[in-house]
Amino acid sequence: MKKRGFAVQHPRRTASQYLLSGLAKCGSCGKALIGQDPKGGKFGYYVCGSLMKRGAGACDTPYLPKGKFEGMVLRKLKEDIRPRNTFGGW
Repeated sequence: MKKRGFAVQHPRRTASQYLLSGLAKCGSCGKALIGQDPKGGKFGYYVCGSLMKRGAGACDTPYLPKGKFEGMVLRKLKEDIRPRNTFGGW
């Protein structure tokens, strides 16, 4: 994996506290979901890239709370990689 990976990562990409920023896609319009720091600094959100670039009304996807969204994705990944007992002996 090191051989195929990027030699240098963009500093914003590696320092982001949003694990899924740019990786997760909006279910409505297909644009990337972007991590958004809140004004109060307490809770973070994932926001559709269309909404961030074009403003209100560009997409109807709501703001997704960072903790709940990342937790849901991690739970789903764990379910999908758990070995399945399909061959009798596994």
